[in-house]
Amino acid sequence: MTAGVGTPYWTAPEILEGKRYTEQADLYSFGVVLSELDTCKLPFHDAFTSDGKKLKPVQILADVMAGMLRPSFSNECPQRIRRIGVACCQQDPSRRPSAAQVVSMLTETD
Repeated sequence: MTAGVGTPYWTAPEILEGKRYTEQADLYSFGVVLSELDTCKLPFHDAFTSDGKKLKPVQILADVMAGMLRPSFSNECPQRIRRIGVACCQQDPSRRPSAAQVVSMLTETD
């Protein structure tokens, strides 16, 4: 697939870069949604420059594409949800879990 669809902050880096992408891009978006549900805030709400200014959207997207910025999770986030979210938001699509693996991770007992 190569169509540029989606909402930028929830869009996988490979799509932002205009590369071919697979279903793994959806897993990235799922990870961003987990971050959003955890923090109750928009993705990258806590992205600031070194001098404390809020990052501009274009810089956020550039940093996401460069692998320098990922969605954040709160300290109160359940460990399992954090683990899944971080795995889904890996820069390299081949390092993201499959949908079946995410289901397994969500349903495993502690």
